Formats: sequence, structure tokens, C-alpha cells
Amino acid sequence: MYYDDEKISKKAIEIYEKYNPVGYVDATTAIFYKLKKCDYLITFDNDFKLIKGITALDCYPIDFKSK
Repeated sequence: MYYDDEKISKKAIEIYEKYNPVGYVDATTAIFYKLKKCDYLITFDNDFKLIKGITALDCYPIDFKSK
């Protein structure tokens, strides 16, 4: 994902600093999640569950072969 937006970068840094151990890349993903008004985020990473306002679902229990 590429972006060039100072506001997004500043917000990502705020998340990065507030929700340790969330990394900067996850912080930018969180910003786009909120901007796009997503219902949930499917992830391997439990760090997203630390961020207020994000519904993160584990992708492990999903059985893609059942359908």
C-alpha cells in the first residue's frame, strides 16, 4: 500500500506511540481501516486488538475449503 499524506502519517505515529507494541505499518493499516469505515479486519496479528475502534478477527479459525 502506498500513500503520501502527512495527516495519515501523523495519525499513524500517534497510534504507533499510544498502542505499543503496534508497529508503524499496522498503525497505517488501522488508519485506512477507519477511513474506509470497515466492519472488521481479518488478521494473523493480535496487535490490532489493542487499538480502540478496530474489530480484529483471527484468520486461523476460518476454513476456506468448506465452501
